[in-house]
Amino acid sequence: MPKTVRDHLLSTLANLGEAQLKNFKSKLNEIPLQDSYDNIPKGVLEKAHPIELTDKMIQSYRESYAVVVAADQQPRAQGLFKGQRAPLLLLPQPFK
Repeated sequence: MPKTVRDHLLSTLANLGEAQLKNFKSKLNEIPLQDSYDNIPKGVLEKAHPIELTDKMIQSYRESYAVVVAADQQPRAQGLFKGQRAPLLLLPQPFK
């Protein structure tokens, strides 16, 4: 079964060291976002382990934007695009 966007995001976050994950969460709370999105509250981020963080990011930003946010904030998160076609992931698909 092919990996989903959630699987890639979780794998990337789970492979960060403790200090890297803490730094990522700190940056995640402060970044400027597109107009229709709000930052995840700092208290939620501080307590979140990779599974909770993945779920919260997808819940808050949807899959396609969660990947953009992660990739913009942590160079290591660029691994999310490995094996993915990022431009297709980020563009809305036409209805058929």
